[in-house]
Amino acid sequence: MSTPHNTSEGALASWDAARGFGFIRQADGSRLFAHASVFADGVLPAAGDPVHYRAGPGRDGRPQAVWAQVATAKQAASARHKGTLLRWDDSRGFGFIGTADGQSLFVHVSAFPVSPRRPVAGDEVYYKAGQNEQGKPVAVWANYAALPGLHVLASLKPDRRPRPWLALAMVLMLAALWQAGRLAPWVLAAYGLLSVLLFLAYGRDKHAAQRQQWRTPESTLHALALLGGWPGAALAQYVFNHKSTKPSFRRLYWLTVLLNVAALGWLLYQGALVVPPTQFAANLG
Repeated sequence: MSTPHNTSEGALASWDAARGFGFIRQADGSRLFAHASVFADGVLPAAGDPVHYRAGPGRDGRPQAVWAQVATAKQAASARHKGTLLRWDDSRGFGFIGTADGQSLFVHVSAFPVSPRRPVAGDEVYYKAGQNEQGKPVAVWANYAALPGLHVLASLKPDRRPRPWLALAMVLMLAALWQAGRLAPWVLAAYGLLSVLLFLAYGRDKHAAQRQQWRTPESTLHALALLGGWPGAALAQYVFNHKSTKPSFRRLYWLTVLLNVAALGWLLYQGALVVPPTQFAANLG
């Protein structure tokens, strides 16, 4: 695609790949907003890239880039190919792209730097081929060949990560019960240990998902949450943005939270959590 007339040159001062926007540093030193949808040829920039752009009014009347192109787009486009998403497993976050030579190329959802919606089978995509840590061919970058309407992309992609406010409230409540002498220290320690273990398990599973490695079973994550690690899971879902949108997982996760809180409330009512667990078991006997 040729560069249109009446364009300016600048450099990308910053770029948020997760949300699909950044700011162009103009010749006068000011910054100009640029959304992913205005970049030509589906080639997205990185911070520091030189760009050609044309400024104009946005939907709110404020100036922004209405067209942009990475100055090195020709070189970048040479490594970019076009294919069709043959299969897509949305629950596991990966699929396969049909290439021009008839092969299938693995692609993970994390390869899509700007994703106004989840990919579906049949989507036409641009992609760049590479290798994962095991040397297997994968798509290291992907983007939709036909983006949705500009009215969809014009607004910033909202941050839908669940905030861990309930987990924070749970930690504060446990600390208050301990200070009041209604909770034995081992209970607080157990919640803390399980939360740390589950936080690390989420982080490892996210890392494994991006590299096609062995995944932590969801049943293991739910079991640790049920035992008391759910505050750590809530924090991990926010920090790693992992397991935060899959409906079936979210339903089971909240069930484990409700069951754990209900069990905690019953044990507190029975006075079981102010004595060692062995003594409570003896009292029941």
